[in-house]
Amino acid sequence: LDKMKGVWFWTLSLLLFQFFSIAWGDVTSCDPILGDVESIPEKRAGIEKNIKRFESWLVQKGATFPKLKIAIFPTDDLNSFTYVGAVSKEIIKPGEALLTIPNGLIFRPRPDDPLSVVAQVIKSDPRILQEGTLLAFRLLEEYASYKIGTSKKWGAYMEMLPTSYPEMPMFWNQDQLDLIEGSYTLERVQADVAGLLNEYEEVIARLKEIDPTFASDDYSREKYLWAWATIWSRAFSIRRDDDRGNEQALIPLADMLNHNDRATTQYQSDRSKGFTMWTARNGYRAGREVFNNYTPRSNSELLRLYGFMIAENPIRSIPIHMPEISEDDALQILHRTLEQDGRLPWPYTKNYLVSSEEHPKELMAYLRILQCADIGCTSEFDPFKPMSKKNEIKVQKNLRNLLENAIERFSTTIQASIARIIN
Repeated sequence: LDKMKGVWFWTLSLLLFQFFSIAWGDVTSCDPILGDVESIPEKRAGIEKNIKRFESWLVQKGATFPKLKIAIFPTDDLNSFTYVGAVSKEIIKPGEALLTIPNGLIFRPRPDDPLSVVAQVIKSDPRILQEGTLLAFRLLEEYASYKIGTSKKWGAYMEMLPTSYPEMPMFWNQDQLDLIEGSYTLERVQADVAGLLNEYEEVIARLKEIDPTFASDDYSREKYLWAWATIWSRAFSIRRDDDRGNEQALIPLADMLNHNDRATTQYQSDRSKGFTMWTARNGYRAGREVFNNYTPRSNSELLRLYGFMIAENPIRSIPIHMPEISEDDALQILHRTLEQDGRLPWPYTKNYLVSSEEHPKELMAYLRILQCADIGCTSEFDPFKPMSKKNEIKVQKNLRNLLENAIERFSTTIQASIARIIN
């Protein structure tokens, strides 16, 4: 009898654990409209048809998402919708896979066609182009094909991408930008746009050197910013096909999951299984929105990269501006290390965000390079690994000084902030 009581106790405990994991772990926002055209006003019929075509395309190409469905989330106005996301068709338990996307459906920077515009971009100077730049130009090229009906492989995915991002500050007008005057968000946005347009002009100039007749509205400045907005708000960092580090890529369906800072979604990618996403500790009841977590970010970064903010966000961050590296030897050491490890090229900007949660590894590497330039380093030096205790202490002190200088640029009291806004 005692053994039976023990069995019943543990069985009941397990059932209760599964129930509350789903009930308490349900990180839902609002109820979606689940895809039946009859219940959707005619204005929504177009997006609904696109969703059905997109889901069919995913299944035909080998993607699996047995418990997910794409849905429209409504506003109080029945003639409009706020956003599109994914919902659970049935109960999803913690640890269950949400979706699997085969490698053939991963939209990577490298082109299949050696004569494509992206291939020409790579030929122009592959050493200094970021992976994101290649992905942006490939996206523009594929989107242009979709618009004229020649994108046989990616058309269903292209028509699901937003055509504009009015919520992102990089597309705001001056009146809107005035609302964030006095914050470092405005400074970052302006730097983003200036950096992207400078890079755009450089690449276009090279393309015209290769082909003097090159000129296309499909590669305008505005569309290049649109491509980067798509990358910032939707791309994942995954393993490259050649296993030489990571690269940014667009993952159909996975990039439609909206953000919730309580979600415990995780993912991995490899050459054999493709891209797999699962929920670690959260469960979902049937008919509830399923979320991704875009990693802890401050409201400034959420607004800049995604166009939204979170009330009472506990994450705080501040930008620091790095001094330039003048030693050629130090730069050569850094570039050699990055190339050997297959990491992304060094970013053009030397501005980094530091928060209480994280010091970016690229920032620490940059500080070690500065220290290396002062003391001299051997060819074995790796800026992504700690230096000697003495030098690492100097690196940390340098970081502290940079942070103190950064904080001095901003108001530290509510009264000072109000005065700055008024003035």
